Amino acid sequence: MQQMEAWAAMQARPHLDQRIMGLLALLAEQFGEAHASGHLVNVRITHAQLAAAVGATRTTITRTLGNLRTRGELVQVGKGEAERFCLTAAPAHSSHFLRH
Repeated sequence: MQQMEAWAAMQARPHLDQRIMGLLALLAEQFGEAHASGHLVNVRITHAQLAAAVGATRTTITRTLGNLRTRGELVQVGKGEAERFCLTAAPAHSSHFLRH
């Protein structure tokens, strides 16, 4: 039930970057692990999958992920099939993206 509520809260965010970070925070709670750069989402997710999940185009996701990297909120670790997203915020604050 909590996961469904968290998903609904993430989808209700008005800004795309907040929805992306909310989704990644949900994934980090399920599949995350500590990493030198923050909290690694240790599951492969493509830009197209992110786009479908948050209601955007793949191109817009790519641009928004670039903005999140520029702001230092997100880093990408690895290459190709091994590429993963890493939230730079402390894991304890990951639910922050779902509440605000």
